[in-house]
Amino acid sequence: MVISHSNNFIFLRVPKNASSSLAEYFVRNFCNTNDAYTAVNDCGILTHNVSKQVIRKHNKQTHYIHMTLQELIDDQIITEEKAQSMKKIIVLRNPIHRQISLYFFLCRLKRTNPSPQDFRDKFKNGCHESDSNNAIRQMDYVKINGVQAKNIELWDYNNIDQKLYDMSIGRKINTKLSKHKSDRRPKVDIEELVNEYYDDDTRKAVEIYYEEDIEFLNRIKKL
Repeated sequence: MVISHSNNFIFLRVPKNASSSLAEYFVRNFCNTNDAYTAVNDCGILTHNVSKQVIRKHNKQTHYIHMTLQELIDDQIITEEKAQSMKKIIVLRNPIHRQISLYFFLCRLKRTNPSPQDFRDKFKNGCHESDSNNAIRQMDYVKINGVQAKNIELWDYNNIDQKLYDMSIGRKINTKLSKHKSDRRPKVDIEELVNEYYDDDTRKAVEIYYEEDIEFLNRIKKL
């Protein structure tokens, strides 16, 4: 996460949604020493103004990088009042594509060979069988006590460049947007992988599990 008090926004890092690339961009271009953020391991940015106790508490599968708004409040990183008042930015991605991205990332990380059947086995319930971050629905990142917070800004994964351009107008930009982890899946069209790796049951399971995310992604696509 990135909390830019100096620019009055919180960026909540939804995994596999360009979270490392955007976190680096925001830290290098929008943050100062009074702001708070967790590490961006891809580029050497260290955690800043977040206690070691919080990092240890959420260390499993590096969840401290992907803390929800509710967790930021519960761990007293920010007050509920302040969390409500600041702009909250999250990126929404088509869950069908997102699961493919996660699968190939984990295969490369664990040095295992990908296969359609293995993918279907691991995502048969919609979310990944053992990745606890993937079990969190995207829209849950911006909820407080189970209700969507105020002042949410939803970004379409496929429209990030335009959103950053709009946000950065009139501002000196020190670092351009990097493309971290973009090499973790085969260099083929994502829809080819979808057709190869999904069967009807797996697709249905993902669509049901992330139904709310799909609903909100469709809303912002119509804007």
